[in-house]
Amino acid sequence: MKRIFTTIMAGAAALVGMVSCSQYDDSALRDSLAGLTDRIDAIDSALNGAGGEIAALQELASKAEGYITVDEVVENTDGWTLVFSDGDSVVLRNGAKGEEGEDGKQGEAGENGKPGEAGSPLTIVLQNGVYYWAWKDSGELLKGTDGQPMPASSTPTLSVDEESGCWIVNGQYTDMPAIGGDSRFIRKVEVSDYYVYITLSNGYTLNLSRTQSGESIEIGDYGFRFLDTEGTSDLKSKEDFIRSEAQYVGYEMKPEGATVFFVHPDGWNVAFGTEENAGKIAITAPDFNNPIREDEGTIAAVLTKDGVTVVANLQVKVDQSADPVVYSYTVKDETENEISSDQTIEFLTGEAMTFTYTIEPELNEDHDAVLAATDGWVIEESQETPGQFTLTAPASAGSGEVTIQVNETEPIVLFKVNATAPSLTVTDQEGSPVEDSYLFYAEDVKTFNYTWAPADATVTINGPESWTLDYSDGTLTVTPPAEEAGATVSGTVSYTLTRGEEEILKGDLFSVEVSFGQAPPQPGDYYYADGTWSSALNETEDNPAIGVVFWIGTHTDGKLLEDYPALAQGGNHGLVVAFKNVLATAFRSSGEITLPSVSYVNSVEAAENASNTGEILSTGAYGYANTCLLRETNDQELTILTALDSYAETYACPAPENTSDWFIPSAVEMFYLIAGNTASISTGGGYNFSVTAGDLTNGVAVYNAIREKYPEKDETFGDAYYTFNNVWLSHIDTAYGTPTNPHGGWSISGSVEGPYTLSAAGFSDKKAVRPILAF
Repeated sequence: MKRIFTTIMAGAAALVGMVSCSQYDDSALRDSLAGLTDRIDAIDSALNGAGGEIAALQELASKAEGYITVDEVVENTDGWTLVFSDGDSVVLRNGAKGEEGEDGKQGEAGENGKPGEAGSPLTIVLQNGVYYWAWKDSGELLKGTDGQPMPASSTPTLSVDEESGCWIVNGQYTDMPAIGGDSRFIRKVEVSDYYVYITLSNGYTLNLSRTQSGESIEIGDYGFRFLDTEGTSDLKSKEDFIRSEAQYVGYEMKPEGATVFFVHPDGWNVAFGTEENAGKIAITAPDFNNPIREDEGTIAAVLTKDGVTVVANLQVKVDQSADPVVYSYTVKDETENEISSDQTIEFLTGEAMTFTYTIEPELNEDHDAVLAATDGWVIEESQETPGQFTLTAPASAGSGEVTIQVNETEPIVLFKVNATAPSLTVTDQEGSPVEDSYLFYAEDVKTFNYTWAPADATVTINGPESWTLDYSDGTLTVTPPAEEAGATVSGTVSYTLTRGEEEILKGDLFSVEVSFGQAPPQPGDYYYADGTWSSALNETEDNPAIGVVFWIGTHTDGKLLEDYPALAQGGNHGLVVAFKNVLATAFRSSGEITLPSVSYVNSVEAAENASNTGEILSTGAYGYANTCLLRETNDQELTILTALDSYAETYACPAPENTSDWFIPSAVEMFYLIAGNTASISTGGGYNFSVTAGDLTNGVAVYNAIREKYPEKDETFGDAYYTFNNVWLSHIDTAYGTPTNPHGGWSISGSVEGPYTLSAAGFSDKKAVRPILAF
């Protein structure tokens, strides 16, 4: 803020310089500059004055809360000096107004008077024995950033608004002017027999107790004073206390029956004596091992009676000549880095490191320092360099500590140690150990996890030339070469651990090999019109994706293998589901159907009972065989076949060569689709069965692949366009009607969360057809 005023003044001074050689009357400008200078000085004075007031109020509050009494009050020309029983002094200034300037001669501007010293907008008030900051004008408590009243022991932030000249306290704007007005900090200081009364500028009175022992005043009707052991002389201080040993001093108090309590430094104990020590005060200094001890301070006796409170102070101190020597230790490593006692130094098994240590104060001839380490760790002290030692880690992993002991003192921990056998462990993403070798296909990427020890070692992982290995933070990805020309087809992935410049471990992880043929199909792969597949959607106009692979395995449908014997060869075989349903079709346009006799095993006929359902799911019910049986009826009213045959033409998805044609799935194939197998399917009475949520992952993966191709659709598994819900199966229910003339079929419905349900429906019901094919 002052920098802004300085800039304005510089600009104004330049303007004066430009016009000073003319006849221009610049007196008004000079008066303005003088006023601006006074304003800057006034704001600086406000901030400096307020800072002094804040510090003085904090000191007064601290003395009052600590029952520190006033030995003496000295009146000065501009205020008062208070001398306290602990030896401190606080100067209080009365902040008189600034003097007015003398009147100028007629026609000339009078000289500006100096601004009055600014006062803080804050004061302090006592509540429940604690002093808090409060607004000077209203007495309302000042709130801190946490919204709670702000104790006087903390310091508020003050600034002055440069436009209005008003105070800003803790970031809060006030309408209290920081410049001018009656800004006296202290109105008056009065002294009585027992108190010093300090009246602040807002009228609030702060009461401080006067010292009641010593030479300053005699004890009156209300008072307390400490006496020597004989009880004959005033006692202001005692500096020969022995630790943990009670010593007795005398006292005098008036009136009888007054209440007295003691305030003492941490670790001290103060109480009135009993029995043979009645009429005395027992004072016990803290033990040397007390972690919160104070070795010196002030004991305050606070006496209250009839609304009067007086305080007497006794300065106390422990005789520390008998205290044990406290040694401090400094340990450094080979690079002169200092080591703290809570620090752990990492070693490799069998590794040796050199350290140095110093002790303060230095040991004399009667004192010896003994180094020790946890079992298994070996310390060897240098015979040539005092304070130097070599520490060797054990052959096996483990942790420990190094200690030092001087004579009979308790051992002190210098630092902690940990020995680690160097290692690097690699697992797959499921956390299983890696295999000895991995086969990759072009554009295939495999990811692994790895951990290593020690933690401060540097890991380097290498692979065959033209392979890409990315590794950091415990994750390793391996990518084979994308093109066969010039590629290294196989090799080994290896690692090296280094620590600094030293190689501490190396080895092989696994071997790798790349095949530039097509990778085996996996559930969730896209299947294309040319009979190929890929994990990512890479279709073209000439080779569109026509479905999603949902099962990989060896076909056992006898009719399928009879019609397509090539599907029994090799391992790249499975089932593909179409992207879309054929909507709203009846199974058959009229009620009954006559089935022909066939020479191949099929499961098209199924009854609504538990044993038959379980048999179909366990022994296989194949959709291709069932679809062939339906075709052999030559039934022109089987609209389910009409819908099936329209799919390839409607969606431009003809079945590729060396695959089956599109057919209607059976119950087993639908469960391959949603669960990957039938092992987890349990059957009950009728069509009842359940599929657990964990077993639905196969169907979810397939459905997600479909959604990637058709992201604009937002149907769920419960809808009937891209989902597997409310879909006809290739089973005719022989219990729906008569065994020789059935008129009902099976269907499946369900949601992504499961369960799925089998049910029978009349031929005329409208349901979807979801084609599949075998490849």
